[in-house]
Amino acid sequence: MKMLKPRNAGEVSSIVRLASKHRACLLVRGGGSNVVGAIMPVKCCAILDLSRLSSILLFDEDNLVLHVEAGALVSQVEDWLNSRGYTLYYQPQSLHLASIGGSIAMLGSGAYAPGRGNIEDAVLWLDVVLADGSTVRLGSHRNPRGQVGPGLVSLFTGSEGIFGIIVAVGLRVRLLPAYRVRRAYLMPDLSRAFQAARRLTLWLQPHLLRVQDSDEANLVYGVGRPVLLLGVEGEDPELVEAQAQYADRVSLSLGGERRDGLYEKWWEHRFDYDKYLEMLGPAGLWIDTIDAAAHWGVLDKVVQNVKSSVAEVPGVIAVLSHAGHFYPTGGALYFTVAMERSVDTYWNVWRKAVDAILGAGGSITHQHGLGLLRLQWVWDELGEQYRLICRLKRLFDPEWILNPYGLAAGCRSCREG
Repeated sequence: MKMLKPRNAGEVSSIVRLASKHRACLLVRGGGSNVVGAIMPVKCCAILDLSRLSSILLFDEDNLVLHVEAGALVSQVEDWLNSRGYTLYYQPQSLHLASIGGSIAMLGSGAYAPGRGNIEDAVLWLDVVLADGSTVRLGSHRNPRGQVGPGLVSLFTGSEGIFGIIVAVGLRVRLLPAYRVRRAYLMPDLSRAFQAARRLTLWLQPHLLRVQDSDEANLVYGVGRPVLLLGVEGEDPELVEAQAQYADRVSLSLGGERRDGLYEKWWEHRFDYDKYLEMLGPAGLWIDTIDAAAHWGVLDKVVQNVKSSVAEVPGVIAVLSHAGHFYPTGGALYFTVAMERSVDTYWNVWRKAVDAILGAGGSITHQHGLGLLRLQWVWDELGEQYRLICRLKRLFDPEWILNPYGLAAGCRSCREG
């Protein structure tokens, strides 16, 4: 399989034009952190690696706008901003692996709260190479809202690279906070932990809010009850302290108990994913993560359904869960499954998990995308809008040049007529 590594947007455009001329397909690669098979190296497609497109093109400190190439790693951009007193506020688990463009294409999310932690919250405009090799800017670099007219930026955000190739991005940035307060609470049960999270989301809007179930909390901290983690920050210490006191009142009113040291332990080890994989390897185990989302009314039910259903699969060793991102209408869930090394077990886990999520009224994805992995359930999740996505694929890429085997793989019938 051919690996192509263009040095700039012009070379990306030339490669796409050549591919279009010869009806060759391209799989666009960012940081390579995707876990759902969005660009599986199948058949004879060439891989278009954007890692060399990693430059900061412009930083406007007055207006808090950053123009950066799409191949830059999220961690590199964050470090560059932090050294100047700013932050992107996008902190995915794959911070040190994911690229900016890949995060946008896959609708990435991070540990911070809505309005800050979703990648789409930061996007003002996109520079995109289309399937015919032409380049277009989507959104507005003049308008602080980032949009004038129809939301074409949103159309390409989360499209998994099937409509065009993001080569550069205009991003909102924020000032680093001057003051932070962090809290951790032991909660009596998961239901009351979610009740606290709902109130804090609606009235406090903390910059970080996380609920870990009792199994995950026991593994990480050695405690047998759910844990609620909370962070508030800002410029004024009195205001931040007042917000933290409100969080205390909410959590304690629902039976919570403040516990020092837990937040700090989580923060210190939040990116130690590889270490856990190394521990499981000698034990002959696989580990996989399943993201989901649900409204408040069924959030607890989705957790219980998934955990009980997946735990029944032969070969499953453990099922842990946490909720790491909340909205006024609900939250995002994240399940970690340790299992024997068996392809049959792997697919049984996924089938059980998806059935449990859909059966409880949840959504089968939040920040990982759909890709090939979830393709068999794409109609369950998207319904008739998937037919529209397929029509747009034909419009933007009639020769099926860009990423034809991920999200677009289910559009074969659309392609054929």
